[in-house]
Amino acid sequence: MGLLQPDVAYNETMDNESLPTFLLKVTMDRCKFYPAQPLGVLGGAIDETESELLSPGERCLIDIKNGVPSMIERWANDAGNKKATGWVKLVVPVTITCRIVETETIEKSRNLGASLLKGTELVEICEPPTYELKLLLDQVKFYPTKLAVLDGTVVEAEESFNQNSNHLNTGEKCWVHLRSRVVALMKTVQGAVVTDGNKKNSATGWIRFAESLPVTCRIMVIPGVTERNRKGALMLECQEIIDIQMPNSGKPTILRISERSFQSNKDLPTLAPRPERQRVFAKWLVAKYGVEMLSKGSGVLDVAGGKGELSRALFDLGVKKSVLLDPSPRCEGEVSFEIVKEPLEGDGSKLTDRTDRVGDLVRSCSMIVGMHPDQASEALVDTSMRLGVPFAILPCCVMPKLFPNRRQKRHGDPVRSYSTFCQYLLDKAPMGVEFRVEHLYFQGRNKVIYVTEMNPHCQFIAKKPRLEENSSDSR
Repeated sequence: MGLLQPDVAYNETMDNESLPTFLLKVTMDRCKFYPAQPLGVLGGAIDETESELLSPGERCLIDIKNGVPSMIERWANDAGNKKATGWVKLVVPVTITCRIVETETIEKSRNLGASLLKGTELVEICEPPTYELKLLLDQVKFYPTKLAVLDGTVVEAEESFNQNSNHLNTGEKCWVHLRSRVVALMKTVQGAVVTDGNKKNSATGWIRFAESLPVTCRIMVIPGVTERNRKGALMLECQEIIDIQMPNSGKPTILRISERSFQSNKDLPTLAPRPERQRVFAKWLVAKYGVEMLSKGSGVLDVAGGKGELSRALFDLGVKKSVLLDPSPRCEGEVSFEIVKEPLEGDGSKLTDRTDRVGDLVRSCSMIVGMHPDQASEALVDTSMRLGVPFAILPCCVMPKLFPNRRQKRHGDPVRSYSTFCQYLLDKAPMGVEFRVEHLYFQGRNKVIYVTEMNPHCQFIAKKPRLEENSSDSR
């Protein structure tokens, strides 16, 4: 798919050229560099190999010293004078062919279990195709040293882009993600670097210009993989900024900076650490729905509850009845709640149609909740709508390979990112039911999608009578 781009800088004479070597083709998705040594570490999955000791699909880490400056310029050009760059994750993987020193045995890394290899030269680089794009930049957001998001309107795109990829119309909105030379761009459009000196990756907020800036950039595209965000803007990866036409004054006039702009640390709300997220969620549930409502029937249905931390936290807050639904629960010690070792799939009918106690527990729940339930996320929402009970879910993993048929409602694009997955779940709201969104105060993915009131017309199955209040005595 990409253009073969050999780099002559990699073909220098090696001191160990007399050693036996073999060719290895790898899809590289990350790299790390030590400029002073110099040394590069290239990580990825093996595509093809001439060695019998390696297999396609196997992970590998390749140490290479030849041509490191050229590699840094290509993949980590914000390295500067750093001793080490840290791992640079490539948003668009690159296919490389390396010459590897042949050995009798191959060591494995402790962390990743990847094969540790020594490369003598990088023979070929095959990158995805790139296209020139002209846009009018309306606003920009910076995550200093890490990412810049350019929000603008398409003026002109290369004809080959529309032939080989998603069609991009003049006047269409797009978000362009730039992951290199971010600090240089910030100085160009803003005149200074915004950072508090402690949280270097804090976002600046949206910086909106009084007059749109004409920008020419080169974008990288894998045909058929581009997607749109929940606002309908096409999301693109930028290889480089070619040109920015500045106003006659030399600097753009900043119209406003959004309320989420950078603040001092003492002004920011304190976020609970990740181990406290279950307790934060439990407190939010009690405050939003009340102990009495949550305790009705068989109580809260905790989907993919794992260790039962959420159910325990609810119990401590006065919700004495809950059901942990997980095919592989990991609860330790005595528990105060029911445990059902079953997965939640589809619309939950496999469980609700059962005539045993499992079916009664699921049908009689007061509401359905999930803290990062992963593959059960969509099933949680569908089951809630089918039963006609409220739900609250904090989505996490998207798992596009496990659910390849998910499509965004507005554009029909695949659901691959966290933001589009959240919008996908919001779009499942039937007529007469309002799905809402809030953010909880803990570190990590803290967006909660929930519904408080159900329209009676949305109850699609006849629910059996709820379990009696004293049913817990029969446990």
